[in-house]
Amino acid sequence: GATEAGGGGDTGPVVQPWEEAAVVFTKVSEQGTMWDNYHRDAVRHALSKSNEELRMLIKKHNGYEVREEGSIFLVVFVSPVDAVNYCMEVTCKWRSLTLP
Repeated sequence: GATEAGGGGDTGPVVQPWEEAAVVFTKVSEQGTMWDNYHRDAVRHALSKSNEELRMLIKKHNGYEVREEGSIFLVVFVSPVDAVNYCMEVTCKWRSLTLP
């Protein structure tokens, strides 16, 4: 049968503490262009700041960071509404981003 998260060595399905969830992948779509057009240190700095901002927004919108690789994040939200609000705020933040 199903086990609670962290339950003893059973490899069965894990029962989550919520009934529905939303999965969100984020990726910097302009990353290739950034590396081509800006100094590497500026891009690294911008991506680092972006990752910090994404993590802050994940917490703000009740999300859980599952995995991060470079500029790609896999995030789970307990509420689909929280996921949509997160996506909208991330989009607004990225549109206002300026690179040196």
